[in-house]
Amino acid sequence: MIIVTGASGGLGRALVQELAGADVVVGTYFRHPPESTGRWYPLDVTQPDSIDAFVQAIGPEASKITLVNLAGRSIDRLAINMTVEEWREVLDVNLTGAFLMSRALLKVMMKEKWGRIINVSSVVAQSGAPGTAAYAAAKAGLLGLTATLAKEYARFNITVNCLTLGYFSEGLIHTIPDSAKQALLGRIPLRRLGAHADVAGAVRYLMGAAYTTGARLDVTGGFS
Repeated sequence: MIIVTGASGGLGRALVQELAGADVVVGTYFRHPPESTGRWYPLDVTQPDSIDAFVQAIGPEASKITLVNLAGRSIDRLAINMTVEEWREVLDVNLTGAFLMSRALLKVMMKEKWGRIINVSSVVAQSGAPGTAAYAAAKAGLLGLTATLAKEYARFNITVNCLTLGYFSEGLIHTIPDSAKQALLGRIPLRRLGAHADVAGAVRYLMGAAYTTGARLDVTGGFS
């Protein structure tokens, strides 16, 4: 089973569809179920009770799990203008949510002695960008979480890796002005925004890469 959190956004929905032929794919949404085919469950990744209800709902089908921690939240605000509540909200969704989901599903993975956890980070975790203090900090935290979980659970045949995503034609790119998009393209050697198929290919690779753990895989088009 492949579980993709935060899959109601453009990139998430497309990723669920791309991976549909690889295994049973489950997408989660926070408020509104997507108007697309597939198996969808409501989930608030910041709330342990919601996670427990989700794990119970997928029940006995939850086997050979690949968890893709895609759920994300960004508030575009200069650090001096960001409230503590906004800071915590962004960290809760992007970082704490990945920890809580991993913690819950590690129990199933350990019993089966097989599992894949794929955390989804961002280029801004390394490069930074104005207005992304909380988002960049949360995505950088995923790198540390990945490295630690990889060492803790390798003995159970569980791999934990991190995808660092660049700028994609789906998702948060729609919040960026057109002039800024053109500037971004100038920093991407492949001269295009990423597509959902690029992410799906990376997920498939990490699902099959039994000897890769604690790694960061950049899916950025060479962005610098």
